[in-house]
Amino acid sequence: MTDLTRRAAKLISRYPALYSFLVRTISKVPVLKGYFIASSDNFAHKFPVSVKGVIIREQCVALLKNERNEWELPGGKLEPGETPEACVAREMYEELKLEVKTSAILGVWLYTPTKNTSVLIVTFGCVEAVSRAAKISGEHQEFAWMPLSEVANLNMPEGYKHSIHTWSRGLAAKSSSGTDTH
Repeated sequence: MTDLTRRAAKLISRYPALYSFLVRTISKVPVLKGYFIASSDNFAHKFPVSVKGVIIREQCVALLKNERNEWELPGGKLEPGETPEACVAREMYEELKLEVKTSAILGVWLYTPTKNTSVLIVTFGCVEAVSRAAKISGEHQEFAWMPLSEVANLNMPEGYKHSIHTWSRGLAAKSSSGTDTH
């Protein structure tokens, strides 16, 4: 993890209210808004942040296949004025119709799918508020509850694999100590 992503993770986790304040301030100040936010999508291209969630059910993780034929965690673009926690909950519902509560930040890393594109990825551990069948949206090609034992061999960015491993270890530790994970 680069120094920049480490510092970003630290700031977001320690000062979510400050981060939210900065996004709200940019949205309200005409000069800043004109520069950063012509539209929500334009803002995302100037400051690309994608918030993803790790949901584990019965030793399987919820994964989606994207247009690059990669498996990825559910989640998406952080919108102006939105907290990362609210973003991942909204995206989980939009993409899979699953309701989640966020827990710890699992990772923050820079993903560069092409030489002209970089996105700051923030991953959260998530717990389902209600257990129900997932229903995939039209945004992705495929959905799977992928066994944790198969994750290491998937066509997937290493940052996602690390987050899945970290969250599954944390859930296993809570489970073995008798702590309720839901």
